[in-house]
Amino acid sequence: MRAVPALLLLSAFGLGLVAASPAGGGRRLAAAGSCIPSATNCTCTAEAGVEYVGGDLQASNGQLMTAQIGVNDCCLGCANLLNCTAWTVKEGLCYFKAASGWTAMPGNATSGTVVTKSTPPVVEPSPAPAMSPEPEASPGMSPAGVPAPMPAPAPGASPPPTIVLPGLLVPPPTVNPVASPPPAVVPLEPGCVNIGDNCTCWEEPNVEYQGGDITAQDGNLVTAVGVGLGDCCKGCATLPGCGAFTLKQNTCYFKNATGWTKVNATGVVSGWVIQGSPPPAGRRLRF
Repeated sequence: MRAVPALLLLSAFGLGLVAASPAGGGRRLAAAGSCIPSATNCTCTAEAGVEYVGGDLQASNGQLMTAQIGVNDCCLGCANLLNCTAWTVKEGLCYFKAASGWTAMPGNATSGTVVTKSTPPVVEPSPAPAMSPEPEASPGMSPAGVPAPMPAPAPGASPPPTIVLPGLLVPPPTVNPVASPPPAVVPLEPGCVNIGDNCTCWEEPNVEYQGGDITAQDGNLVTAVGVGLGDCCKGCATLPGCGAFTLKQNTCYFKNATGWTKVNATGVVSGWVIQGSPPPAGRRLRF
């Protein structure tokens, strides 16, 4: 996730003890917040160096409601978003929060709560015009005041566009499936995988290392999609904690140094990173 420059730089201030927020909402750090966008037009109060953990708003598909915007726009977006009362901007991404269910924690983020909720303007109804007596219907004519039926939409006409809050991330449109990349070329025999002039990995063709996968903090496997043997080896050599890998259907699965088992698998290539020890005798593949 790439960081996006914030639209408003907030000065850091001291953090106090944890105290309950107003109206029974989430729990925040007791510290004086800065007004956004200005002291004379205070839409939100913000806390620099604070992250609100939990209480995220979710879309109907279960995904978190987020936007790639800065602090100022995050405040205004929350003020215009139904059920949004608090927010956090972390690494260039705005997370919209409910009124409760979150806790303020020290972190590399800026968070805040909405002070002034945006409301739509009130439109006064105009008085109804005086109705004239309906004329008698002429032969072949509809009586006055009866609306004509709405014409059917033309075949192939596009539906009206869906209006979303600016900056909110929406699911991508459905696209036609593209052809899968060609399978990776599997070496015919074991050998060195050279990155430059050094034997970085030792590869074993038609072998899969099962188990021992490295996982991210969210529990998902750490993988690289659409790579070859050289990039798979180089990625494992530079990834902390990676000691082995399996390249299967153009996807590289990064493994721990232990905890996996070798099994025969046609078209799959696996290998392990050489760390200071000389490689077994064999040919060398240069990348």
